[in-house]
Amino acid sequence: MINVDETNDLVYVGITIEKLTTNLVVDAIKVTESDGSATIKVTVGYPQGEQSELDADVALMVYRASDFEDGNPPIDQLTTKTITGILRGDSRPVSFTWAVKNGDFIFVAVLDPDDNVKEVNEDDNSYPSLMTTFGASGPTVTEKEEDDGLLPAPSLITALSLIGVVALLRRRS
Repeated sequence: MINVDETNDLVYVGITIEKLTTNLVVDAIKVTESDGSATIKVTVGYPQGEQSELDADVALMVYRASDFEDGNPPIDQLTTKTITGILRGDSRPVSFTWAVKNGDFIFVAVLDPDDNVKEVNEDDNSYPSLMTTFGASGPTVTEKEEDDGLLPAPSLITALSLIGVVALLRRRS
């Protein structure tokens, strides 16, 4: 049996095409400590986009270093701040303050957490800091160092001993 009723054979589809050219990025995070509180400065960049300026929300999550590595939730989320009128091609800082606790921590800046700005690349909107250790000696930022195949530097005693031996040998000859 063939369907001859043409009124139920039509399909209407609406397509919306959105041109994505905007990109916001977290350029850097800097952590400093003073009088029992940490100041976390997050630098946000607006390298490309259609608009000459736009507003960007920035959230900051605080993780214990071990929780961050294990994929556990943050121990603290600081109040979201808004950078207003960031110009295309420019970058602007925003600062957060956090009451210091002893231990190893990683701060993760999340740009546009509510996804209000449609972007070309959403993957660069989250940026973790290096591990920062707070304690009696003050903050210590742990960085990976590469020695490029060089030997470690000699201790002060070893260096002075070598200089003394060379001076002694030169004197005898």
